[in-house]
Amino acid sequence: MSNYNCDYVRRHYDVPAEIGRRVIANGEPGVIMADRGHYIGVILDSDPKKRIRNYHPTWEMQYGEMAEKLPLKQWEVLTNGLYDWDDVRYMMGDAHHYVQRVWAATRS
Repeated sequence: MSNYNCDYVRRHYDVPAEIGRRVIANGEPGVIMADRGHYIGVILDSDPKKRIRNYHPTWEMQYGEMAEKLPLKQWEVLTNGLYDWDDVRYMMGDAHHYVQRVWAATRS
């Protein structure tokens, strides 16, 4: 999840965009899952691969209620094989720089 949670889009376009909100994007239902700067990242309900796609926040976009369940979960992953989670936990070296938050269906 972005640190900004669609703040720019909310202020600039005056829309209620935020991660977890249901939308109708170009006629297709989905859920906002990413802050993409000038765009919102949406997973369409009909997409079996649950890909986050960019949509303009005002073009063919209808905003609904907050979703009760998100299609993906947020996971923390360690992107450098030189460190392990104990290094991150105990602030060893630069290990914490290699922790990234990602959205995925499973940890793998």
